[in-house]
Amino acid sequence: MVRLCRGMAVFLGLALLAGVVRMWGQQTKGSFTGTVTDQSGAVVVGVKVTATEQGTGFTESSVTTGVGSYTLPLLPPGVYTITAV
Repeated sequence: MVRLCRGMAVFLGLALLAGVVRMWGQQTKGSFTGTVTDQSGAVVVGVKVTATEQGTGFTESSVTTGVGSYTLPLLPPGVYTITAV
């Protein structure tokens, strides 16, 4: 009986720990990634890409890399407009 109770306690402890670890992976942020190209399909370097949240006006900007890619990480939830200049 003691062995059964000890085994159950270990199982419940591991289950609880697994639930806590799973919660750490949850985020309420998102990101945009992409590549800026011109009409011929060539990548464009040094372009400022801006995400603007339509409801609050919050903005986040990035500049395209040497391969034309950009990342706008850790954005709060919302509806965004993306512009490239």
